[in-house]
Formats: sequence, structure tokens, C-alpha cells
Amino acid sequence: MSIFSLNIEKLHEVYRSKGLDLKGIFAIQYPVYCIHSRIVDSTPEPLDNFDMGLVKMLLAKNDLTYLQLASLLGTTKKLIEARIIKLINDGLLVQQDKSFFLTEEGIKVFQEDTLKRKHRISYDFFIDGLTFEPLSKVFYESYRLTLISQHDKEYYTDRRDGSTKSKIPFGPDIVHRPPDDETIIDSILSIPVEDREKFKIPEGIETIEEISYTQMSFRLLVSACSSELGMVKELIDGYSVYNLNEPYYETLRRNVKCFEDNIRDRLSQLVFKIITPRPRMGSSRKPPPIIITNWNQADPTEDYSSSCFVFSIQDLMDVIDRVFSIKHVSEDSIINNDRELQIKIDYDILMDSPFRYKIISDLIRGRDYKFGSLDNNVFLLYLNYITNDELVLKVVEFSKAINKADKHNISLKQFENEFSEYKDNYRKLLIACGEFELLERFDIESCMNKGDE
Repeated sequence: MSIFSLNIEKLHEVYRSKGLDLKGIFAIQYPVYCIHSRIVDSTPEPLDNFDMGLVKMLLAKNDLTYLQLASLLGTTKKLIEARIIKLINDGLLVQQDKSFFLTEEGIKVFQEDTLKRKHRISYDFFIDGLTFEPLSKVFYESYRLTLISQHDKEYYTDRRDGSTKSKIPFGPDIVHRPPDDETIIDSILSIPVEDREKFKIPEGIETIEEISYTQMSFRLLVSACSSELGMVKELIDGYSVYNLNEPYYETLRRNVKCFEDNIRDRLSQLVFKIITPRPRMGSSRKPPPIIITNWNQADPTEDYSSSCFVFSIQDLMDVIDRVFSIKHVSEDSIINNDRELQIKIDYDILMDSPFRYKIISDLIRGRDYKFGSLDNNVFLLYLNYITNDELVLKVVEFSKAINKADKHNISLKQFENEFSEYKDNYRKLLIACGEFELLERFDIESCMNKGDE
């Protein structure tokens, strides 16, 4: 298991450059199988030459002990024992009493050189839990730790009583297809030899003798963007790492496109919803609203392919109040439809907020976002900010101006010279944009200047 490495601001920029407006990001657990197998593989191994030397020693004197062989070959007794066991398991060597003899197959491999050596080894394959198609080699390497096993447990401390509790993170949002040994084996062996490296399949694999499996899941993110043509919902890779050698969009899509066709219809119907839990027993306190999705509540009679949100105005006002911490918002201040969430910030809303600096920053950026719960299939939800209030617009312009300056080191005198247009009302503007530290510094400097006079 692992945490996401998504660059959220970069993602927003990428979609904006494509004419898309990112509205939110869903999250699902996609089914994967880890196939535990025993295979016959003719791919050469690094210790094959060592085994050849070992066999030559036994052909010369077949009752040499492990210790004698280790001394002659300049290695450890433990390695000699391991390699002889390997030769026996591969059907190339047999032991009778204290002596060793080559099998018929061993003679063809080591003496006659008429047969390519085959290894019988344990090997784990990762395959799609719906189609049984092999997954790319990235799932054997850097992404292996991102997979969630049915046997995994997470431990955490309960904030209420300090006790240690556990939970099972494995919870695929799509049921695994029942495994079929023959289909799985055929799917793996049908990959052409020249393509096997792409899927981390041994190039010399010949047969798969036995298999067992572990159910696993992989977290996929689903971006929801609006465009002039409607909604675009597509898979993105939350574990991808931005690099300068590849466009970020390609990085986001490269390792997850293989899953998209299998669940495209369900992805198109995803929307955000809001629920308000019941108060706990014995408590009159109203719990905060929770943002969820319709993934497990999909109504086949409804078509949400052109929608992103299904919110009532009252539920949305509750979210804006208790999740985004913006108080005293009226219905007239909110745009709420199936593709747009937007709040109009006026001067009263701004001044009622204890987080004015953040509201101004969000206005400048045009949006804010909140993370949801992955257990509810929600990764992130955006709320867009606009204003046509003249006082707020003036505060925004003032905030932009002081942010361009070195506000952490600027003196009151420098400020009055550089921003003379704000000389008479800078205190009101600093209060409105939440720059209380700068206001305090200017007030101290003003008092000291008056004392010097």
C-alpha cells in the first residue's frame, strides 16, 4: 500500500490547457489477482555456470560431501546444499545413499548438450481481476507496494480512548471474476516472447504446472471534467510521478488506460452526492455532512453521463458551511447544477469569515478543494469562487499588489511610497484580506514614528 503522489495543481493546469475544467476526482479499488505459480522456465540463470562446475565435480567423484564440494569450489556449504537441492528439484540430479547421479534429462543437458536446461521455479504473476490479462511490469516494480492484499491490515490509534485498532483496507469496488486456471494460464502463455519483458513474464517460460491466487486491489482515480460538449470522466494514475521527459497527461494515463475499457460504462455514470449521518446515540450534535458517490447506488433508470453533482441546495449550503468553513451563505450566493459548483463571495461573507486570507487566496486562484474519504469513493471535490462585489474586488487587487512586494520585509514608509493609492485605507484593506501580521507590524512602526516626533 502507498499514498498518492498526484500533483493537484499541475493536473488542473493540464486539463485547463485541454479546454477542460476539473470538477472533482473519484476513487475506486479495482480488482487484481496475484497468481502464485510454479513454472518451467528455460531462461538462463546467473548460477547456471556454477551448477555446471558443480556437476563436473560430481561426475569425477559422485560421493563428494557438501563440505568437500564447497572447499573445491571456494564457496560455502550452504550454497552447495541449495544448488544440489535445486538440481534435484529440476529433475537433473538424483541422490542414492551418499552418491549423486545425473538423470536422463541431466545427461542431455550437462554431458551431451542436446537439451536446453529448464528451471522449475516459483513465480508470482499480476493479472487483471476482470479480464485475466497480465499487468505491465510496473506492477512488479515500483507499483507493487501500492497493491492492497486481501490479507492486509492497517493499525491506528483511536482518538477517543487512545486504544489501538485495526481495519482491513482491502475493499474492491468491483467483484473479482471467479478464477479459471486454464484461462489464466492461456492468457499468460499467449504473450509473444518479444513482448514478455513488458509484462515481467520470463522470456523462456514453457509451462505453468500449478497455480493458486491472492485477491488484491489497486486504487484508481477518476477525474471528472466539464467541457463545452459535456462531462469527461477518465482514469488517472494517482501514483505517477511528474518528469520532464514526458507530458504530465501521458504520465497520468500510461499505466491505467488498460483498465478503462473494462469499466467505461460505470465510470460515465459516477456523480458526487451528499449525505448527513444521524447523530450518535445520546448526542444532540448534528454530524457534519459527508460527500459520497453513487458508485454502489447506481440507478439504471438514470443517466448521469452528462452530470457530476447531484446536490440539493440545502445539503450544499451545509457542506459550504461545515466543510469549506464559509459562514452565512445564502442561496442566491450559490450556483448549483449538475456540472457546476460555484460560490459568489460578497463583502459580508468575507468579513464574517475568520479565514479571510484563505478566501482571498482562493478567489485569486478561482477555486478551493477538499479531500474526501477513499472509503466513500471520493478523493477530491472542487468549489469555484467568483465575486462581483466592488469592495471584495478592491481587496483582491490590494492582496495581489502586496503579494508581489516583499511583504515580509517591507516597512510602513516603503509601503506608503510604493502603494500610495492605498495610503488612507490600508488598515481596512489589511483587515479585510486577513493580513493581520503585516497590520500589526505597521501599527507598531506607526506608533514608534509618532513617539520619535
